[in-house]
Amino acid sequence: MLRNWFTLTIVSSVIIGLFWGALRIYGALPAEGAQVAYPLLLAYYYGALPVSILLLVIVISVAFWWLPLAMVRRPGWLMQGAQIVLSAAAFGLSVWSAAPLTRVIYRDVAEVAVPGASVRLGVSAAAPGSPESRYVVLVCPGLLCRVTYVADPTTKFEPLATLGVEGNVAVVRVDDRVVWRSAP
Repeated sequence: MLRNWFTLTIVSSVIIGLFWGALRIYGALPAEGAQVAYPLLLAYYYGALPVSILLLVIVISVAFWWLPLAMVRRPGWLMQGAQIVLSAAAFGLSVWSAAPLTRVIYRDVAEVAVPGASVRLGVSAAAPGSPESRYVVLVCPGLLCRVTYVADPTTKFEPLATLGVEGNVAVVRVDDRVVWRSAP
């Protein structure tokens, strides 16, 4: 029973580590005008750090379960040690995935619907004065969203931009100034 739990834990941590490693490539904010799948974007920016912590807890817990077996060299201890190394590699992959989030984060701010699409406003925040500190406008006719970056005229996100609808057009405003308008 415990052997099945051990193997299941290791396999699931490897799958999770591989998935989050792929999310760094496919879920991170792309270049201006490119597309990103909105669910992957949310999963990456809101989940990469917690998943790394979860995988760390898994690696530590299975290592502490395995350590007494290795000390007395019970049958199968070598194979389980190799599985722990695999789990540690999955943890390393999840840390690699989450590493950019220590310097740039993304958070959703607002969402409006216009005919044929949903428009989302987010903030990409980095160190003060960094060119990566900007507003992110996602125009999503479906699951894929076209990304547009809008510079923050205040450079401090104060006041925070608002997203609204004027007629059939989405508009991003900072104070009373329009900084972005969607195509009609």
